[in-house]
Amino acid sequence: MPVPPPSQPSPATWHVVFWVLMALAISSMAQPAGKICGRPGRYRVYLASSPILCVADAVSMLAHLAAAMYYMGIGPKKASQLVVLARSDDAREGVGIESRPSAGFQSHTWPRIFFFIMSTLPAAIKLASLSGVPWTKTWGMMFVTSFIAIELVTLLSRTSDPADKTSISASPDLRSIEHEKGDQRGQVLRAKAARLSRTVEFLDLFFFRLGLLAHAGLIAWTMAMLRGVTANPYLHDLCLIVKVALGLLVTLFSVTVWWYLLRGCITGSLPKGDSMKRALIWLLKGYYVLLFLPEEKPPNRKTRLPLYFDSMNQYVVIWLHLFAFLFMCWWILHPICKRWPTIARALLLDPGGRDASQGEEARAWISFCFFMSNLGLCVLWYAFRYDSTGTVNPSWTDVFA
Repeated sequence: MPVPPPSQPSPATWHVVFWVLMALAISSMAQPAGKICGRPGRYRVYLASSPILCVADAVSMLAHLAAAMYYMGIGPKKASQLVVLARSDDAREGVGIESRPSAGFQSHTWPRIFFFIMSTLPAAIKLASLSGVPWTKTWGMMFVTSFIAIELVTLLSRTSDPADKTSISASPDLRSIEHEKGDQRGQVLRAKAARLSRTVEFLDLFFFRLGLLAHAGLIAWTMAMLRGVTANPYLHDLCLIVKVALGLLVTLFSVTVWWYLLRGCITGSLPKGDSMKRALIWLLKGYYVLLFLPEEKPPNRKTRLPLYFDSMNQYVVIWLHLFAFLFMCWWILHPICKRWPTIARALLLDPGGRDASQGEEARAWISFCFFMSNLGLCVLWYAFRYDSTGTVNPSWTDVFA
C-alpha cells in the first residue's frame, strides 16, 4: 500500500497572524490594571493598543516596586500593595488596601488568570510556533510579558500577611501614609513617601515619553512601508487623474491660506470668522485624500527606516499623513458625539460630562485617535505589506483554532 506523501506545511497567512496578534492586544487592553504610565486608567483600553507602551508600563510598575522597597524599607508584599493602590483610579478616596471594598472584577485575580490560560495563552503558543514572522512575534510577546508582569505584581499584593496591621492609604501622590505606632513614625513615613512620590512621577513621565518616542518611530516606519505599495496599473491610471485634480484643489487652498497668513503678517492680525477655518479644513481634507492614494514604487528603491530617508520632505509628508488621518477621525466623530452623548460615553470620550475641562476632553480624543491610528495602520500593513513567503504555520496549532 503506497504511503501518502507528507503534507507540506501551510504558510502563515496574514489573516491568521493578524487575529492572533489582535487576541493578545485585546487581553492587554482589557486588563483592569489601573493607570498606564501615570495616565488615567479609563484610557488604558486605548493606550494599551501599543505593545511598546505596554512594555513601558510594565517596566515602570516594576521600577515603582523597587523604589517603594528602597525608600520605604518594606518587603515586596507591602511594596506591591502600595504600587497597586497608587495605580488604581480610586486612590483619590484615600481608602486603604485592607479596608477597601471589593472592586468587582478588578479585585478577582484568579478569574483573570483562568481566562488568560484559556484564551490568551493558546494565542501566545500559536504565535510562538509560527516561523518567519520575527517582528510579529516581538509585538505579540510584548503584550504577553507585560500582561504577566502586571498580574504577578497584582497577585503578590493580594497575598499579604494577615498578621501585618499596617494600614496604607494613599492619595495619587503617595503622601498620605499612616502608621499605628505614633505620629512621629507617621511623619517619617510621610517624608519617605514624598521622596517616593517624586521618584514615581519621574519614572512615569520618563517611561511614558520613551514609549511614545519608540512608538512614533514604529508608526513612521509602518507608514513609510505603506507608501511604497505597488499599485495596480488600472488603479494607478485612475489615481493619477484624481491626484492631478486634487493637486490643483490643494494648490488653490494652499494659496488661499498663505494669502491669509501674509495679510496677517502685514496687518498684524489674522482674519476672524470662518474663512480661515474653512480653508484649513479643506486643505487638510485634500492632503488626506491625496496622501492616501497608492503610488508605484520604483524597482530599485528599498524601503528603509525613517532615520535614513533621502530627504526631510518625505519624513514631513509621512507625519502630515498621520495628522490628516487623526484630524479626519476627529472631524467625523466630534459632531456625532456632541449630538448623541451616549456614543461619547460609550467611546470614553466624555470624561467628566459637561463639567469636563478642555484638557480632559482633549486627552480623551487624543487617546481615542491614538488607538484608531494603531488599528488602522495594523490592518493596512498586514493586508498590503505582509508577505507569507517563507513563513510556516504548523498543523498541530490547529487545536487552538
